[in-house]
Amino acid sequence: MMIFLTSVKKMIKSTAYFINSIVKEISDVFYWSKLPNNEFTNKGFVIIENFLDSDLCDELVQVGIQNTKEKSQMIADNVWINVRAEAADGKDSKVKNIFNFNLLNKKLDDLINSNVLTEKLEEQLGDKVILKTCSLQIDEPDIRTKRSWHVDRNPPPTFKAFIYLTDVDSELEGPYCAIPGSHKWRIKRLLNIFTNLVTGAKRSDMHRYIGERDDYFLAKKGTLIFSTQTLFHRGSPKHESKTRYMLINYFKAEKFDDGKEFELGKPEEWMMN
Repeated sequence: MMIFLTSVKKMIKSTAYFINSIVKEISDVFYWSKLPNNEFTNKGFVIIENFLDSDLCDELVQVGIQNTKEKSQMIADNVWINVRAEAADGKDSKVKNIFNFNLLNKKLDDLINSNVLTEKLEEQLGDKVILKTCSLQIDEPDIRTKRSWHVDRNPPPTFKAFIYLTDVDSELEGPYCAIPGSHKWRIKRLLNIFTNLVTGAKRSDMHRYIGERDDYFLAKKGTLIFSTQTLFHRGSPKHESKTRYMLINYFKAEKFDDGKEFELGKPEEWMMN
């Protein structure tokens, strides 16, 4: 009897989530329809070369190297490193992220506080956004545990500003991969959500019903990519050489921001180095 009741509760929750997903997709249609018709809103991303000075890129890589840890922990006041190898899902096991990374370098902190990234994204999007955190992602070679196509979250959208700190000249060096226009693949997203609910997979997995894809962005250090994170994206599964360093700045549309501080992957305060 208990097993039956548990199954019924699970089915009710899954049905409610799926219905809510349909409602959010409809709302998402209206959200994007009110924005400018440009490269960013159509493709879901835009690439801006030579945004960051090469010397500053090299300097930030060194700051990252100096602060890399093998276990998740607080590095400084409100700065922490999250080590993906500790996650139960076993995905992206060679990835580390240092959150609020700008607090470790004055030049970067000045750049972030100048709001230049926020203003440039708002120009592309045609809507107000809130910067939640600036992080450094350290992505070591890995051809075994890369998560396949997914979204950061289902609608409403969030946004990121990626800044390459090292040259990525080959698919083997870990380029960011995203499918142009897939932020508007509403039926495919709903089909994936439905399948995820039935199979118990992560609700943000999007690798089904899209066929074989090989989309990726090669770029020199200093390149800026604005992206909406409802795009179907992944880390390169062919990343077999060279550690990639990249700044990742997290944004929310002002109308969808809950006002809470960013705390993804934040360990307990006592876990200081």
